[in-house]
Amino acid sequence: MDIQTSHTIQSVTESEWTSLVGTSTIEQSYRWFRAVEDSRIRDMVYGFIREEGSLKAATCGFCDAFRVGGVTIPLLEIGSPLGMSACFFSSSEQHTIALLDTLTQIQQSKKCRGIMILDLSEQQVSYLNQHVEGYVQCPPYDNTYIDLNFSDFDDYLESLPSNARRSVRITMNRAEKKWRLRLNSTNEFTRWKEVTRRLQGYVCEEHHNFRWHLPLTFYDALETHLKNDAELLICFTDDIPIVYGLALNTPETCQYKFVGIDPAYRHYHAYFLLYYEGIKRAIERGQSRIYFGTSNYEFKEKIGCLRESLHGLVRLQNPVFNTMVRCYVTGMKIMGKTVEFT
Repeated sequence: MDIQTSHTIQSVTESEWTSLVGTSTIEQSYRWFRAVEDSRIRDMVYGFIREEGSLKAATCGFCDAFRVGGVTIPLLEIGSPLGMSACFFSSSEQHTIALLDTLTQIQQSKKCRGIMILDLSEQQVSYLNQHVEGYVQCPPYDNTYIDLNFSDFDDYLESLPSNARRSVRITMNRAEKKWRLRLNSTNEFTRWKEVTRRLQGYVCEEHHNFRWHLPLTFYDALETHLKNDAELLICFTDDIPIVYGLALNTPETCQYKFVGIDPAYRHYHAYFLLYYEGIKRAIERGQSRIYFGTSNYEFKEKIGCLRESLHGLVRLQNPVFNTMVRCYVTGMKIMGKTVEFT
């Protein structure tokens, strides 16, 4: 067994990474990590296990920190950077134990006070619980999704309760006839990077949290590495961009992320239009599922979203902090106001 740590995904090839991880989500893809690395938005670290030259297991993460009661706690976070997808890939007990030991070594070398393994499915957390020691399981947090078993958008609308269906139609009619809103999709990320960063900044300011405020370099990296797998949806009134969202596409799934909105135009309800048009486009592409992330659960459930529970495991060097983290990590993951990031 050959165990290697690295600060770049390029220590393995794209083909061997894809063979190990699969293609179910862009957030776990080789090119997503290339984009994150090139934009320098996270300082990534990887652990790889090879046997007879073949990649058999891998994990990755980055150092992060949060403050609780004035105390800053640096942690090694294992999960997709800027995402909600697990990044612990092992199917054997031997490789799992070796990866966990590797994470401990990385944690110590980075001078982090603990490890968080996040965004695990119920099956994944159950499996890891058989092998970890000293970890605290966090309360689950929910991603939202819609299974797109519909022939077209009208078929989707018919699946909604009558009041929700009526609300969607009213919003879309007003968008077209009253506000004259126009929705454009583009993969020209560099061209629109200043606009999208500004719109996202309004949301970050509203929530007093800039942890996921994307730098301009990230959009340049998207254009380099994910031009064919990602797109911006930008809503205009006249020629003024007022709302945007980033969509990540595989043939089977779509993920919407990093919505930004100009508060001066909030009454136009373009934020809601972005969801409806996203669903419509995903159905037209033949995708089977669309993800909308955490937060705003009441609205998302009205438009047919279900919840997918995600789980986390946390271990700190100081056992006293384990209980504190158990209370705060869910809020941290969904950018809750009770947690202040550094």
